[in-house]
Amino acid sequence: MIRFDVVNKVRAAVRSISSSPVPLNWWTEFSSWQDFRALLRTGSRLSMHTVVENLNHKFEAIEIADAYVETIDENGNIEIELSESTDELLQAFTIRAKRKKLRSLKDVAAYNVAQYLSCHGDVEDLQVPISLKKLVKPFVITFSGNYILALNEN
Repeated sequence: MIRFDVVNKVRAAVRSISSSPVPLNWWTEFSSWQDFRALLRTGSRLSMHTVVENLNHKFEAIEIADAYVETIDENGNIEIELSESTDELLQAFTIRAKRKKLRSLKDVAAYNVAQYLSCHGDVEDLQVPISLKKLVKPFVITFSGNYILALNEN
């Protein structure tokens, strides 16, 4: 299983996109990932290039793992390839960061609460009404086997 501190560093890097000076819907400036690479070869630079460059730079700071942006789809969902290597173990993971559109204040609040929880069981321990627990649950990062089921970005 991937180390939780590594996931937290990746999550922090992805979440930092929303506080970066990039245009709204920055991922729509190109039509395919191949276009992204082709534009790089021509010397053209879009907001997307800046976002990927900044993410990869932040991933370089993760000392115990190698990570890079593999793709970004037409909806702004990001795939990150991450590998950890020690003397005893070599493991690789694909982390999917799904873009969430937080449309209301209650979604923003639920998202922010969920960022401090480590599993769905923690939601049950919250001292809040059941109706509020249902709002928080979809935003909790969960793990299953060797896969990360959700890594949310605001």
